[in-house]
Amino acid sequence: MHDFPLLFLLRHLLKQEIDPVLYMTEWFLCAFGRTLPWPAVLRTWDMFMCEGVKVLFRVGLVLMRTALGTRLREENSNGE
Repeated sequence: MHDFPLLFLLRHLLKQEIDPVLYMTEWFLCAFGRTLPWPAVLRTWDMFMCEGVKVLFRVGLVLMRTALGTRLREENSNGE
């Protein structure tokens, strides 16, 4: 039940034929701007301009992997 509003929203956007690229780019750039140091934000923007939206996915995956890795290390150190 917790995911219902998200599924409803996804179905609505797909029905309206709204491509996720139209809104996810701004979300990614906003998240990166608040998460990364300024030189990394500038580098991300540069790469986005050169290579396109795939750069945003790559940076997002690296951030998630880093965050999950940190969390897993914390859980392991607390459990021992």
